[in-house]
Formats: sequence, structure tokens, C-alpha cells
Amino acid sequence: MSIKSILVHIADDEDHLARFKAAKGLAACFDAHLTALYVTSPVHFKAAMVGRGASVGFEREKIAFAKRKMNEIEGEFREYLDSNDIDLEWVVNDGEHLERLTYHACFNDLAIVSQTEETTLEEIIAHSLPDQLALHSPCPTLVLPHGWDKGGLPERVVIGWKTSPAANRALRGAMPFLKQAKGVRVVTVSENGKADEHDKSVMMHLERHGIQAELVHETGVDRKAGHFLLNQAASYQADMVVMGGFSHSRLHDLVVGSATSHVLHHAEVPLLMAH
Repeated sequence: MSIKSILVHIADDEDHLARFKAAKGLAACFDAHLTALYVTSPVHFKAAMVGRGASVGFEREKIAFAKRKMNEIEGEFREYLDSNDIDLEWVVNDGEHLERLTYHACFNDLAIVSQTEETTLEEIIAHSLPDQLALHSPCPTLVLPHGWDKGGLPERVVIGWKTSPAANRALRGAMPFLKQAKGVRVVTVSENGKADEHDKSVMMHLERHGIQAELVHETGVDRKAGHFLLNQAASYQADMVVMGGFSHSRLHDLVVGSATSHVLHHAEVPLLMAH
């Protein structure tokens, strides 16, 4: 797989400039077309509220404010990127962020969004947040932690491996990054902490692509896999984590927890995910 088209989510939020910089850097590295998608509705505006829970006046006021900010942000975006040789397209859509991002991701090789903080039970259950694109996108999604503005390629990558279609798609999507990384670590989690034939197979697969990786086993249960993965990323000094995304209900993640949800909201380095 090659990366020749990148989609970056643009909105009136505190991390939009960081996404500019990261997207610009990756577009330059891969000689890729960059589509900047600005969605006019506020980032934290619940899909469930549009046309239903919110008053018509409140909805119009919030969307009007976002549209006024659009010209300011577009000017900032072009000022930053036009001085560089980047193939840029600016797209404006009305509607709900996740739905619009999912649609445009159909026509891109990589989508870039930021982590979103959830502070209340209402938000966790009802919000349709940009970082949830990782669990819906038809293309791999790169979720940037807050304030991350490094646009270069990662030097050290940790892969959370579990034999599944989602993990396999994430691995395939990460190949352009893995081939240029200086170090790759594959982390598996099982109750017995031992390698199996599937683990050996993924190492052989990477080797056939010219990627020399090390394999690390952790002993534990699946729901704790996210903790193990992030600990390994920290000890390895990784600057990217790769994993498959497994979607549960938001209430399930709140009450029971999941590896996907934990990594998605606690990663301190970019997370490349496919579902």
C-alpha cells in the first residue's frame, strides 16, 4: 500500500494547527495530495442534538459562529501550507463531523484527526466525536494526541498484534511507515504469555517486506491489552502505535473498558488504527 491521498479534519478547536503541521509533513514525505475538510458544525455538537434536542436558535447560533471562523481558519491554513510544494484541496461541509469524515475517508489513503476529551457520562454516550472515525473509517486513521505537531515519519513503532481482520488491516495501512522506521516492536498479549503460530507468522510477514522487528509477549487478559501496549510504547520510546480497532457500545467501554478505548484516549504518541 502507498499513501497518495491524505484527509485532515479541520475545525474550530485547539488542536487544528497541530493537525495542519502533521498533515503537511506527512503529505511532503509521501508526495501525497492533501484534502483539508472543514465541517461547519461545532466539534462537540452531538449528532443526536441536531434538529432534536437543541433549540433551533442555539443550533443556528453555534453553526453561524463556526462558519464565521471558517474564513479565518482557512486563511491560517493556506498561509502555513502555500509556501510549501503541497497539492492542497480545501473542502467545506455542513453536517455532523463523524459522518462527513467517514464519507470523505472513502476517497483517501489516510485520515488524520485528534484525540477528543470526554468529560461527562452524557458526552461518552451521546457524542459522535472525530476520534471515533478510527472505528468507522474505510481507510486507516491516524489519531494525534493533544498538541502533537510533528510532521515527520516515526522512527520507532510499536504494533499491538492480535490475529484478527482489524489488526491485519492496521498492519497493512502502517506498511509505508514501518518500511522507513528505524525500529519496530510487535506486542502480543495472552494469558499464558507465550508465542503461537500466528505470532510467528506476522513476524515472517514483516520480514518478507524487509522489516526487521522484535516480538514481545505480555501475560494478561484482553481487556488489559491497552495498558500493556502503551507501557511497551513508552519503554521503547516509540513515536507511533499501530493497532486494530474493535468497536463496542460507548456504555460498554465506560463500564467494562476495552483495549481500543483505553489506547484511543490515553496514547501520548500518534495512533494508527483500522477497524
